[in-house]
Amino acid sequence: MPEKNVLTVKGRITDENAKPLDAVLLWYDINANKNAGSLTSDPETGKYIITLPNGTNYSYFAERSGYYSVSNNIDLSSQNEFSELIVDIVLNSVQSLQNTAIVLNNIYFDFDKFDLMEASFTELNRVVKFLNDNPGVKIEISAHTDSKGSDDYNLSLSQKRAESVVNYLVQQGVDPSRLTARGYGESLPVADNATDEGAAKNRRVEMKVLN
Repeated sequence: MPEKNVLTVKGRITDENAKPLDAVLLWYDINANKNAGSLTSDPETGKYIITLPNGTNYSYFAERSGYYSVSNNIDLSSQNEFSELIVDIVLNSVQSLQNTAIVLNNIYFDFDKFDLMEASFTELNRVVKFLNDNPGVKIEISAHTDSKGSDDYNLSLSQKRAESVVNYLVQQGVDPSRLTARGYGESLPVADNATDEGAAKNRRVEMKVLN
């Protein structure tokens, strides 16, 4: 009989070619500011399963040497009954990241601002680790907005946000010659700006390996 008032999360961790990976999966309780657990996915199948108590907000990180870590959030703050969720995770190898942009989840700015919020640092520290583990890699940090506001304003805001991310990475010891900041404003949407959900997806920060 399943436990009450928990979420069971299960799925597979694979590379970009659907090959199963034995990756480390870390869970973090954002509200309590503490680790919530970790495990390693099955090396033969890539499968994993974890049980999370409801009532708080979690972030998770999947990591493996030679791959860029993946992170995201699962907010269970308002959940109060048993449920199940399937989350399949794809880790991209360093080689596959060249000239391919990936979204950096959990990067936060105040509305209409370009200063990084402290909640962004965990994700950005993983970018630092990735760069330290791959010292020959150069990256572009790009920032994007939704369509609210003028084109020129959004272009300027996105450039400042990209520069804020790069400045943080430099402060953590990354050589600035390895980093490029570029704001694209609203020019590269990934969803429909007519909906709140679509606009939220368009407000994003991405990383692309340049070499």
